[in-house]
Amino acid sequence: MELCRDLAHAGTSGIQNFARFELRILLKGVHYVVPPCNSERAAGCRRAGFTELFRFGAGNGRAPACQGVLPAGAGCARRNGDAIRALMAAMAGDSGSLRRGTGHGKTHGGSPGCRARWGRRKSVIPAGCPPDNSKFGRAESGRMNVPGESTRTVTARRLPVNGVVLACFDWAGADPAVLFAHATGFHARCWDQVIALLPGRHCIAVDLRGHGRSEKPPPPYPWTLMGVDLAEAARLLGLRGALGVGHSSGGYAITVAAARAQGSFGALLLLDPTISPRGQHGGKPPPSQFGFALKRRNEWSSPEEMFERFTGRHPYSLWQPAVLRDYCEYGLLPAANGDGYVLACPPWVEDAVYAGGRMDDIYPVVETLDLPVRILRARPRAERSAGGPVDMSASPTPPDLASHFPRGTDVSLPYLTHFIPMQAPDLVAQQVQQMLHDLETSVR
Repeated sequence: MELCRDLAHAGTSGIQNFARFELRILLKGVHYVVPPCNSERAAGCRRAGFTELFRFGAGNGRAPACQGVLPAGAGCARRNGDAIRALMAAMAGDSGSLRRGTGHGKTHGGSPGCRARWGRRKSVIPAGCPPDNSKFGRAESGRMNVPGESTRTVTARRLPVNGVVLACFDWAGADPAVLFAHATGFHARCWDQVIALLPGRHCIAVDLRGHGRSEKPPPPYPWTLMGVDLAEAARLLGLRGALGVGHSSGGYAITVAAARAQGSFGALLLLDPTISPRGQHGGKPPPSQFGFALKRRNEWSSPEEMFERFTGRHPYSLWQPAVLRDYCEYGLLPAANGDGYVLACPPWVEDAVYAGGRMDDIYPVVETLDLPVRILRARPRAERSAGGPVDMSASPTPPDLASHFPRGTDVSLPYLTHFIPMQAPDLVAQQVQQMLHDLETSVR
């Protein structure tokens, strides 16, 4: 049972404070999100008189469907609280407490034609609903429920490796495990929607150094060093024959990790890995071509503001909405001055990571790594004019990269951008399952 993940307090006090926070509920396999009434949409919420209850996980997931409406405006907390208590009671098994009418609900941006209205019924919070005091669902330690999953829990760990402490998130399940490594500027929880499609599988996602909830040492940030971090993490976690999954720079890092931690990995799935053509690695790092990272907005009032800001902007508009929400919710940390939030990967770290991408030549590793390696490539990157901007949505992966791995295979996906796991988590999960099947079959 997943409940009240984003309330500041458990119990009745949390319900009474509902207007201030977003609420997430999982009911009968469907993930519901109720936006806070004091967000940037508050004025429109009050004018319309309703706040949407969005249903995630329906259809192809490309857009949330309006499943119902809850009254807002004056008395928002009380009236929404009544409806939420009804949802909670239904979750506890009292199906009669959840009523749906046929009246037309006036909305302010939800799906047109939505006619479901959630009935009001007073109830008590069901027994067994654990408190979660982590605002916006951030888990600094212990266990918490995961969006889209009704029974699995994730354990947050701290791993001291290679002179830095990494944060990682561990979903218990059957081995061989899957170890996920994210791209530059992202974080471990960007994999949540892929992991939700791998029920019963042991999955681990790591915040690379400088990212998420991991420590942020001063530069430089050579990518080989991040690979060494992952190798030590794999040893500490006791991985044997795991499937390593890496996106972009995470693909580079997990390739290094597989070579360093012999036996920890049985195969690799690289999603548009940022591994430059042979001959373009090594030597003095070039001046950063990614100055945009230093210009990235660092301060936010809330994850909800960040989500609203990015929803309609390229390339975020191409992502699955649930992935974008995870990116925003877990991509911020409380500001040191107590005023709002800042990016979990500070702009200076992101810039330093981009600058560290060509410090070492990875091809001696690539050409001697005797593991099955599958590479998914997005649409190719066009020729860039001298001094022109880098197209971050196109593939940085050389078309011949797979041929440099002794057991490499190439899969071209020209209809997808570089953000493969954000656009198509279901495709990534299918690829993971196929490779796990191959791994398990080869062991028998």
